Amino acid sequence: MSWFAVKKWTSFLVLVLLTTILVSCDKKEYMGFEELDGGSKLKCGDTVYVFYGALPDKSLLGKQIGVVNNDKKHKVFEGVSNLKNFKICLDKGEHCRQLRKT
Repeated sequence: MSWFAVKKWTSFLVLVLLTTILVSCDKKEYMGFEELDGGSKLKCGDTVYVFYGALPDKSLLGKQIGVVNNDKKHKVFEGVSNLKNFKICLDKGEHCRQLRKT
């Protein structure tokens, strides 16, 4: 094998490795929530959350922790600051609602 061929294969392998790492880092595992009672409640594991009220400001959303019914647009976030006891549901990017444990 010539030096050029070795360099070419090494470059190819580095590119494949970097692509694999970047793709695997992009996949995030979120907790799965499911809707109950026609969407009036959310359940994750054994915990059921009920809607508490509208969220006044989207800046109160923390990091995303889950999705509802495997819909990537129906996201569940942690609350920030004084909302730590609440999970926050961003309903398909339109309506933000606070949730509390039942």
